[in-house]
Amino acid sequence: MLESFDDQSLQFNVLAATLRMEGGEASDMLELLAGKLEAAIPSHTEVKRSGGLFSRRQTVQEIAVDFDDQTYRIVRGKHGAPSATIARKVRGIVLRTTETPLAAWTDELAGELFRMAERSIETKEALQKLILG
Repeated sequence: MLESFDDQSLQFNVLAATLRMEGGEASDMLELLAGKLEAAIPSHTEVKRSGGLFSRRQTVQEIAVDFDDQTYRIVRGKHGAPSATIARKVRGIVLRTTETPLAAWTDELAGELFRMAERSIETKEALQKLILG
């Protein structure tokens, strides 16, 4: 599906909208986002869940998507509202961590995923699954 789009900006917007999942509650968004990212790019995604070993429902508390030069992190706050940060790295050392609005965070993450897809057929196929479900 990604290769059938002629306009790269359209591809980017579709991916960003998929990550943003407009209209859902924050808790639902984190659960859905965690599932999609774990399925699409498991080697880059770490999800922390709450709840004990025998808990029926383990809710997503944190999602981290790690790349060579940055880490995108979204954390569920005490009252359920998520907060997002982007950590910039050089040679594995974090130089700066910036709190980022959710819309900007998803746009930047989508951009990074799109750049990955341009370099890797495997990532491109994984992102097709992310977008198409």
